[in-house]
Amino acid sequence: MVHHSLDQQELKKIKQELTQEFQKLDMPYSLTVSIGYSCGDVYSEETIKKVFQEADKNMYKQKN
Repeated sequence: MVHHSLDQQELKKIKQELTQEFQKLDMPYSLTVSIGYSCGDVYSEETIKKVFQEADKNMYKQKN
């Protein structure tokens, strides 16, 4: 998700809510979800790349 006005605390709350809802699903198999997020001012292509790279890095941290 890309949003123009959420801060780090709000993103963390959304991540927690999504993870909790995902865990409530009744599935006949084991499945996990990993969510990464990042904040930053994205006024240039370079900063957009950095924000997405950080979000990706944070997602992989959660997987481990």
